[in-house]
Amino acid sequence: MVGTDASSYKHENFYWSWSPQVSSNTFNNKDKISGMNIEASINNYDIVKELGKESIRETVGEAFKEYAKKLTEKNNYEIEYYFKGDLSDEGIEKAFNNYFENEYLPQIKENYQDVSYTTDFSIYTDDDIKVFAKNLKEYNGTTLQYVGIMPTSQSLSSYIKNVDETKINKIINNLKDLKTGNFKDGVITHITGYIPKFDFEYELKLKDDLEKMGIKNVFEQGKANLTNICDDKDVYISKAIHKANIEFTQDGIKAAAATGAFGYGAGDEFDYIYEVPVEEIDITFDKPYMFLIRDKETGEIWFTGTVYEPLLWENEPEKDYDARS
Repeated sequence: MVGTDASSYKHENFYWSWSPQVSSNTFNNKDKISGMNIEASINNYDIVKELGKESIRETVGEAFKEYAKKLTEKNNYEIEYYFKGDLSDEGIEKAFNNYFENEYLPQIKENYQDVSYTTDFSIYTDDDIKVFAKNLKEYNGTTLQYVGIMPTSQSLSSYIKNVDETKINKIINNLKDLKTGNFKDGVITHITGYIPKFDFEYELKLKDDLEKMGIKNVFEQGKANLTNICDDKDVYISKAIHKANIEFTQDGIKAAAATGAFGYGAGDEFDYIYEVPVEEIDITFDKPYMFLIRDKETGEIWFTGTVYEPLLWENEPEKDYDARS
């Protein structure tokens, strides 16, 4: 095992090209809900610097020679590809030097400071909360940002009682974008998570609030004066209602599909995979949480709400989820 991180594990070579997939998960330890899987890896592990080129050459070289000894006539493609038909000691040495310098070493160098993700997002975690933030669509030149905050050490109701604007601003200032400089050096940071889908409508009855502010005549027949917007002098407003619908689905979280390679190996017929230090971050939202929608540039909060009842999996439109989930 390379490094001292106890969470190190072996990376196999794999490739992906996908946007967040809709799948089911449990919520509040009971409900089966619908949501989106997210994933990202930030590679701050410089394997060449950590192990040294010559050490890597020696280790991979020994494995390459063992591989060469096991080749038979049925491996004719590999014999021709790597060795040009020459399996003598000199031929194997020559083949390895060519492979190491032109294929293996360049590819493991490429992985360093690579950032791959299923969608662009920001996160923050500590002992008390998990935070997920995602830019939404731009409206008339304004970039809106969704920020979900899930308390992990107390109930949502208790958390809300003690949260204020100062704490919210501190959380937002601590958000980390998916950049190498934002995460720990010497490891690969692997972020996985699950973000619930929700959809609800809220209604504000504004008449009482406006009357408390002294705006009364507009609601009384014979006193209201709305001649600037209509010809009828007897028109008045009987009630004032504001409605809005808040929906967060895969359409709101989806970005361009990420395509990348993950692992330390060349991925050819011969390969040597190093075990590397990995730091795992779980950003799964599986308990009630609060969210806000804000103007990312000015910081102005447009809306705040809570999610106690995400979209149930049984109500998920069949066309919206991947059958592999």
